Amino acid sequence: MDLDLATCLFSGLQTDCLQDKQDVCEESRFTTMNVQKLFAKEVIAFVRCKELRVLPNPFDISDDYFKNIFRLDKWLFQDFLLVLCLRTYYRPELDNNRMPFDLRVLTTLTYLAHGHFGALQNLDAFRSYAESILQRCVPEVCQIIVHFLATDYIVFPSNYEETLHIKHGFNSRYGIPHVVGVMDCFHVRLSKVAATQKQDFKCKHGNLAINVQVVCDNKYRFLNVNPRVPGGSSDIFVWKHSHIYDIMKNLFVTAPAWLIDVFSS
Repeated sequence: MDLDLATCLFSGLQTDCLQDKQDVCEESRFTTMNVQKLFAKEVIAFVRCKELRVLPNPFDISDDYFKNIFRLDKWLFQDFLLVLCLRTYYRPELDNNRMPFDLRVLTTLTYLAHGHFGALQNLDAFRSYAESILQRCVPEVCQIIVHFLATDYIVFPSNYEETLHIKHGFNSRYGIPHVVGVMDCFHVRLSKVAATQKQDFKCKHGNLAINVQVVCDNKYRFLNVNPRVPGGSSDIFVWKHSHIYDIMKNLFVTAPAWLIDVFSS
């Protein structure tokens, strides 16, 4: 990210404090190392600027422990938090939630990583919050991520030119030509479904679930995620009713284009 641009856009962050930092600029751009040191404190301070309480700092744990709980290292999390604030035009004075935004994001990352909030029990920053408060964080933050970030970071190639780099990657690394992605489906369990819909969501293992289809490129980056199909549907049904199915047919008209699948049904 161009942090000069980010600083200008992010009016809540004080740019005055940057003017006396003679070592942070290199050809009018911030270097990666100094950006980490500079923005780490700035973005957290901005998010918590209206807090009258002195809150424990979730970063007061080892780097390895932090990454094990939240799956992101400390610098990557702060970059992620900055992007969320920029994209949503976040203003702390308009945020009425008693839990700071940075803690809500960390809570969500924990749940996505572990499926529960148990990992937060030993952290001082989260001990004052009931589980009901933690639970409300997840849909809020997930909706923000999907609405503001997903369309920029999860993009399936839609024309011949966009597939060339991916095809080259698969061919050079694995020796497989014309491949634009690897696809799979997997079941994600649901805790509750309306009684009238249970049969649709009951998967072949007898659990209530959704059948999620994902496509990754040669660098393991998601190109497509489709979580909209009940678990009672087969992988082939999910594939043939996804918009990727039509895109692949159109791509094949121009040049060979394949998805490697690992369907079990």
